[in-house]
Amino acid sequence: MSFEVRLKDDEGQDRKVQPIVDTSLWLAHKRRALARAVPDADFLMLRAAEDLADRLSAVERHFSKAAALFCQTGAVTEALATSGKVAEVIRVEADTALLGAHTGITTPFETVPFEPESLDLAVSVLSMQAMNDIPGFLAQVRRALKPDGLFLGALAGAGTLAELRESLLAAETELAGGASPRVLPFADVRDAGALLQRAGLALPVADVEDMTVRYDTLFDLAADLRAMGETSALADRSRRPASRRQVPSRRPVQRWFSPRCPAVTAEVPRPCKATHRIRANRLPSIIS
Repeated sequence: MSFEVRLKDDEGQDRKVQPIVDTSLWLAHKRRALARAVPDADFLMLRAAEDLADRLSAVERHFSKAAALFCQTGAVTEALATSGKVAEVIRVEADTALLGAHTGITTPFETVPFEPESLDLAVSVLSMQAMNDIPGFLAQVRRALKPDGLFLGALAGAGTLAELRESLLAAETELAGGASPRVLPFADVRDAGALLQRAGLALPVADVEDMTVRYDTLFDLAADLRAMGETSALADRSRRPASRRQVPSRRPVQRWFSPRCPAVTAEVPRPCKATHRIRANRLPSIIS
């Protein structure tokens, strides 16, 4: 199956974008995760929301109107509301299921539904890595911000799930003689800074925070990703059903994953690790 994405740029013109992510599937994964909620599966979002609050506390100004764009849970909206820096927070999601009982706006993913120069603050946390047109999205954010508006964003960056990517590549190559992409491509820190500049945001500074999470096995990691709604949504993913040879035995995949893990000890009870590398703009990105 193939398809193309048509998006509006900041001047309202149609733009064709070759999709990397099947955003309909990404949203379906989010809805499934919400319907089958697993305790503490939102630990990455909570950490990102905490970091957002820290960054916002360093800004010596108050904001009358802010938008939380596609942040998937209420954690970011709550962080903004309790910061003491924002008078009004409008939550924007791509699906009513993600809003739940909370108030907010629903709009197509990657669309910023605000009039020009109507926002003082825009925030997007852990969704831009799933967008097919990040420059277009950031251009819309710039258009919606006032001349002295502030944008704070965080997305999964290059190095995220590197252990999983390498393990699946090696195992599938051994089992099938070739491999299909299984993990999203992620932007590196220089790309993130360039994207902010390209959108016309002044003072862009992007940095990195690594979070290492340890698991007993690769399949515990997969369960966590499913609970987050972050299993593969690649548009170019393999649609070939797993063969009987692949399904009964998980040993090849685990064998490739395990060399990255030390032996189980009292000090390291969960030896298998997964790295989550978060890119964020530490200093404000302001409209020039």
